[in-house]
Amino acid sequence: MRSLVLLIALTLVGCTPSGGLSTVVPVPPSDVPQVLRVVTGFVPSSLTPAAGTAGHFMAWTIYDSVTQFGPNFQVRPSVAERWVLSSDGATWTLSLRRDMRWPDGSPLTATDVVFSLEQTRQRRWPQTALFASIASVQAADPATVVLTMRFPDISLPNNLPYLWVLPQAAIAASGLDAFSERPFGSGPYEVAELRPGVSLTVRKRVAPAGVNLHPFRKPIADEIQFTAVVDPSQKIAGLRSGEVDIAAVHTFTSSQVDQLLAAEMTVKTFPLATLAIAYPDGAMTARASPLRDKRVRLALNYAVDKVAIASLFHGSEPVGQYASPGSLYWDPAASPFPYDPARAKQLLAEAGYPSGLRIESGLEYQPNIMPTDIALSVQRYLADVGVEAPLVPLEANAYLDKAYGRNGQLKAELFGAATLDSNGFATNMRTFLGCSSPSGGGATGRWYCNRDWDRLITAATTERDPARRETLMREANRLQREDVPFLYLIVLPGYTVLAPTVRGADYYYLRIFSLDSTYRVR
Repeated sequence: MRSLVLLIALTLVGCTPSGGLSTVVPVPPSDVPQVLRVVTGFVPSSLTPAAGTAGHFMAWTIYDSVTQFGPNFQVRPSVAERWVLSSDGATWTLSLRRDMRWPDGSPLTATDVVFSLEQTRQRRWPQTALFASIASVQAADPATVVLTMRFPDISLPNNLPYLWVLPQAAIAASGLDAFSERPFGSGPYEVAELRPGVSLTVRKRVAPAGVNLHPFRKPIADEIQFTAVVDPSQKIAGLRSGEVDIAAVHTFTSSQVDQLLAAEMTVKTFPLATLAIAYPDGAMTARASPLRDKRVRLALNYAVDKVAIASLFHGSEPVGQYASPGSLYWDPAASPFPYDPARAKQLLAEAGYPSGLRIESGLEYQPNIMPTDIALSVQRYLADVGVEAPLVPLEANAYLDKAYGRNGQLKAELFGAATLDSNGFATNMRTFLGCSSPSGGGATGRWYCNRDWDRLITAATTERDPARRETLMREANRLQREDVPFLYLIVLPGYTVLAPTVRGADYYYLRIFSLDSTYRVR
């Protein structure tokens, strides 16, 4: 909490740290090819903001964001070197670096930042929820952006790491569709090959003679290869054989972590994600689901033994809320539902299902987010109380399409979900949750709607007093738990694993990190 208070104090008065990312560049062995081979849980279908935020560390190679994170969600400069909130909370003013350039040498200006934000909002890209507090944006001059707020949003600088700056002139000339086929940004890498859902290769750009590649980023690797691998055993085999340098953003069982440590791998554990199974409001309504009855939703919570599931993963624990431990939204007093199959059957009978029921749309999940072992365990526990639900594993991009309700897609009545605090204020929940969630795909794509919950989250975002903000967040948490919109499961550690040959790794968060300083020693 002390670090959070300090962060808020810095945010309110503006920030002018001494530069962006570290410019101290390690010197790797000259005879070692600097090609990093990274396995990830998925590769996005597009390397544009339309793909969402889960592939942030891949997008970072070619783009620059408006701000960036250091440890403990400390906001650092990037394209913006200073940000100031007016005394009345009506505007945020961003002062931009004047030495940013696009690959053709033309300057990156405030017009590009305004364009990027407007595209995000108008096209309702997944990041839109993070900028819902903004009423309008304008370029006051080439290096100044002024954001007029609908309400004083204290969290805005913590949301700007998720705003990639796009080249307005290039997109205006070619159109977004053409740009998406070969995207580029002001970052130090360019796309060499993108096979949607399979692999991404980026290579360091070649700067013109006498021109710096980038004003503050000094990447070491000449090439980075990202490959989608879902099977944990395949990831471990690749690391042990030397064919893989980094396994980024994964889940492993306790025994698998032991294998990695025994092989002298560096295992980095990141802030825990909370796993749950959502009862999506839009799907329940469209399918006239039995889950519309709160008693049925409660029954499923009593039916599943979360303690047994948590025992599969080192550092895991059962939960009774959709929140990340340590975040403002987390309520330490919220107890998990106990394992009580008799109570589950009683509730099902009271709801009119004494012989159980079948959920035809099944349980949809993404194995890289919710390991299949967990989905199987949930399925078995539900079957024990008479609830049948076929498992429907989804490929990563297909899962995201359903999660965001794209193209009118309807989620299953049981939809695997995970949450973690991605900005230090837990307001990323609004990407999916809330009556006016911009990323919910309309009424049929909606996850959760309670207008009192919306009101409390907005009040918390506006509140300058950290203690009062936390109170409002926990009140919203309590209100949500009373609605039982989830089958709550466990908190799960996320891991990034580095081979013994890797050096210079500096990762702060599960999905938000840079590979600029990472290199191989053999």
